[in-house]
Amino acid sequence: MRTRVHFLRDRAMRHRNDSERGQVIVIFAFSAVALLLIAGLVLDVARVYTVLRYQRSVADAAALAGAQDLQDVSTSGEPLVSVSPGDYSRAICDAYALLVSRLGGGSSAQPCPSTPPNPYSASIGSYAVTITSPYTGVANPAVKVSISQPFSLTFGNLVCLLPGSQCSAGAPVWHPAIASVAESIAAPQYALVTLQPPEPHCSHNTCTDENLTKDLVVSGSNTALNILKGDVGSNTSADTNQTSSSTGNPACIGVTAGYYVDHYDDLTVPGQTWTACSGTPSNGRQLGGLINDPAYMYPSFVMTGSPYEGAPQYTQATGATSCDQTLLGKLEALLPNVTTWTCYQPGVYTDNFQVTSNTAGAYLTPGPYYFPAGMQIGGTLAGGLVGGQQGVDLVFNESNSTSGGTFKGNNAVNVLLNTCQISCTADIAPAQDWVQESSGSSGSFSGAKLETPQGFLLTIEVLRDNSCFSGEVPQLCATSSDATVNLGGNGILNVGGVIYGPSDNMQINSANTVQNGTVGQVISYTVTYTGQATLNQQYPGSVGNRVLRLSTVCSPGASCP
Repeated sequence: MRTRVHFLRDRAMRHRNDSERGQVIVIFAFSAVALLLIAGLVLDVARVYTVLRYQRSVADAAALAGAQDLQDVSTSGEPLVSVSPGDYSRAICDAYALLVSRLGGGSSAQPCPSTPPNPYSASIGSYAVTITSPYTGVANPAVKVSISQPFSLTFGNLVCLLPGSQCSAGAPVWHPAIASVAESIAAPQYALVTLQPPEPHCSHNTCTDENLTKDLVVSGSNTALNILKGDVGSNTSADTNQTSSSTGNPACIGVTAGYYVDHYDDLTVPGQTWTACSGTPSNGRQLGGLINDPAYMYPSFVMTGSPYEGAPQYTQATGATSCDQTLLGKLEALLPNVTTWTCYQPGVYTDNFQVTSNTAGAYLTPGPYYFPAGMQIGGTLAGGLVGGQQGVDLVFNESNSTSGGTFKGNNAVNVLLNTCQISCTADIAPAQDWVQESSGSSGSFSGAKLETPQGFLLTIEVLRDNSCFSGEVPQLCATSSDATVNLGGNGILNVGGVIYGPSDNMQINSANTVQNGTVGQVISYTVTYTGQATLNQQYPGSVGNRVLRLSTVCSPGASCP
């Protein structure tokens, strides 16, 4: 009996072991397939990473090669501010040539047409490429290069081996695509910068910026501001404040093609207008942060305090000298309507400096001048007109019409400063500052040039109201006492270099239908142009080289338009 029981038990155990061995075989088979699929997937991921990295490097190089054609120089040696259709055609073909050399197309690749369509698509071996220029996905002139290639997936081939995979049309093919954009960026070349930050409007504990204040205004019919060369930078908004008069042309702002209006806040809001002097309003670029005070230097005799170390102090009477005959003859030839010329020496003028007669002229000999009591010009003010000599630098305190100390030139006949009018054989050098040497006891002084980091001459400066800035960052402040510069001229307004008053509310005007001459760079808290005249302004230096960079618009993870 026990033998029978043992027999049945052994038989059951053998049957169970045979069943388990069968299950192990099935599990192993499925596991082996899964492992093969995972291995294929891992292999594909590694290949994909390698392929995409290579295609990215080729697309980047091709886009940069094409974008080099978007920064040509003119016959004058300055970079062009606008790009021609021919430049875009060359950009496409140069980008295509690099793709052919890198992707192995060789002589079998189709040639680039002399005037390729935009976008231009072609096949280079197994690669499909598309080149777009101009590319409108970014604000600057740019080239976009796209590359794709059919990619046979190891994972897909293994899947097709499985029963019921339905791969009658063949294994799936992946077409990875990579795009790169290179843009040619013109660094801002500001002819005009207004620094006042936006003012928030608060209601029911909610603050929104409604541009309650404007930092750039062109006011009155027939008033036109023409930026001949350079960009405009505004922290708040611009407004061509038209009058209710039905006669005359509306106030307008013109910016030469190829330059931009950089603005941190909205450029205009409902109730404000930007009227272009011709065509449509200029290109705008939204800034990610406020434009800061560039913090140009002031003469040390202003900054060192009383009694203005190293600087002679003059009243107008003792500061006046007779002009040398050679200079006098050139001044009379330049401005024959001025019958009386007086020359002045650099220094500190403790009395209000005045030229009241419209037939009188004041010529400032080279050097820095400080006018703590202000200046009033009803005739002609000139200085820095001879090439190869130093220029002039006029410094004022922050003030307004009621407290005195202003620069009142709104009734001037001519204002000519640092413009090389008499002799232009060489550039005008920056004015020299008086800086007392450390040994000091001998009373001797060393010179320090007054110029911006770009090398521009500082021509008119207004000391900064520091309550309007946190470091160099502009902030809202009470500016009722900050209205120093009122600059105009009925005949010629020609001021080279830089007019710098970072916390000043400047006015630049003229009562002419057409203004002769130009104004250089203006940096102010706010500025208003008025006077029914065409006012010309330009960046005082050469246009800087464009900078090539790869745009982030098609970077990994970005939605590439």
